[in-house]
Amino acid sequence: MKKNGKVNEVSKTMSTGNYNNLFGRVADILLEARSKVVREINKTQVLAYWEIGHEIVEFEQKGKLRAEYGEKLIVRLAKDMTERFGKGFSKSNVFLMRQFYLAYPQKFQTLSGKSETLSAELNREKSKVPIVNKIKKGRVKKFIKR
Repeated sequence: MKKNGKVNEVSKTMSTGNYNNLFGRVADILLEARSKVVREINKTQVLAYWEIGHEIVEFEQKGKLRAEYGEKLIVRLAKDMTERFGKGFSKSNVFLMRQFYLAYPQKFQTLSGKSETLSAELNREKSKVPIVNKIKKGRVKKFIKR
C-alpha cells in the first residue's frame, strides 16, 4: 500500500501543468544562458577586431608606410591570418578591422586595460534598435539592422 501511495504522490507532483511549468522555467534558464554566451562572444570578437585594427594602424604609422605598401600589408596579413586561423580574415575583412579602429580610435586603448568605454557603449546600444556600421572606402555608413 505504501508503494502505491508513493506512486500516486509522484503522479500528482508530475501533473502535466506542474511538469510543463518546470520545463518552461528550465528552458528559459538555458535560453538566457545561451543568449549571454553569444553576447559575450560577440562583444569579445568586436573588441578583438578593434585591437587588430589598432595594431595594423600602429604598424603602418611607425613604418610610415605609403598607401601602396599599406595595401600590400593588408594582403599579406590576410593571407597569413587565413593560413593560421582559417576563414574570417579575407583582405576585405582585415581592411574593415583597420577601418573600424580608424572610425573609433578614442574609445579605448587595449582589451585588457581600458576597454570599459566601448564595452559600456556596446551594452547601451543593445538596448536600442541595433545599428550596424558599414565601413566602405574610409566612410562609416550606419543603417538599422532588421
